[in-house]
Amino acid sequence: MPNPPVELHVVSDATGETAARLVQALEAQFPEQDFVEIRHPRVESQDDLQLAVNRMRGRPAVVVYTLVQPQLREAMRTLCRRARLHYCDLLGQPIDAVARVSGQAATMTPGSRPPLNSAYFKRMEAIEFAVRYDDGVAHGLHDADVVLVGVSRTSKTPLSIYLGYLGHKAANVPVVKGIAPPAELFEIDQGQGRRPDDRPGPPRRDPTRAGAGDGRAGPQPPVRRARRDLRGARAGEEAPPPPPLPGHRHLRAVDRGDGTPHPPRRRGARRRDEGTRRAVSPKPRIPLWRWGVWWLALLIGDFLFYVLLTPVWIGLRMLAWVAEFRARPR
Repeated sequence: MPNPPVELHVVSDATGETAARLVQALEAQFPEQDFVEIRHPRVESQDDLQLAVNRMRGRPAVVVYTLVQPQLREAMRTLCRRARLHYCDLLGQPIDAVARVSGQAATMTPGSRPPLNSAYFKRMEAIEFAVRYDDGVAHGLHDADVVLVGVSRTSKTPLSIYLGYLGHKAANVPVVKGIAPPAELFEIDQGQGRRPDDRPGPPRRDPTRAGAGDGRAGPQPPVRRARRDLRGARAGEEAPPPPPLPGHRHLRAVDRGDGTPHPPRRRGARRRDEGTRRAVSPKPRIPLWRWGVWWLALLIGDFLFYVLLTPVWIGLRMLAWVAEFRARPR
């Protein structure tokens, strides 16, 4: 019989994000146990604490609270002992310890945010850098601390944002078949790199038109396409040859299914041999007998509609009006 889920109640005088992070760390230590996280934010009085404790009474619950004011902390401790609940105060002892060591009293302000220091502005600048230089859209590789190079669907963008959150300026450059990487990539100090893995990650977008540029009809499986891109990335070609143009009428000129921006508007003919193109034959003139058949069909249609069917329709409407007039009470 599986164990019942344990309720982790987060009580806070603010949003409860501080205690929620600790709750996630607790859940990771018990992978076989099911948990239910319940938040009680914006607690401002002892009545709010009493309502929260009433919801936990008699249930398999653990209380984790972050209350700044000493009166609320003492009231929460008393209520938990009366209800026989397991509790954990996250801010009481740390605040007292820091006050004793520093010799300064805490402000005791609920919801206080950390100061805006140089580390905060550095982190924000790194996140903006990751967004600005995503997918190699701008020329800023020389200013980056980390440059991620890889094929599509390998989570380069989320990793760049995460590195920016840690304070590292990260730029990423995609490796796409048929498109040469920027020359700036080969001018920076590469340092220690890592070759792409043989096992590509799950796709982030649906490649419904993959493989259109290499002459294959229909969509291509994402794993096969990722492996093809990996083989092309290992080849180390700085200037890959341009892809052949498709011959399908419903495709654009450079529609390879890789999501390349700004495709050409004109549709070119499919290149069969190097330097040769398919000749476009001029449109022939329409024979006179086709014009005659078209005009004859038009005259017959006009005669049937205006000469035969229109009087019949008008007559039926008149009969309906007469019948309606006679049916009216006098």
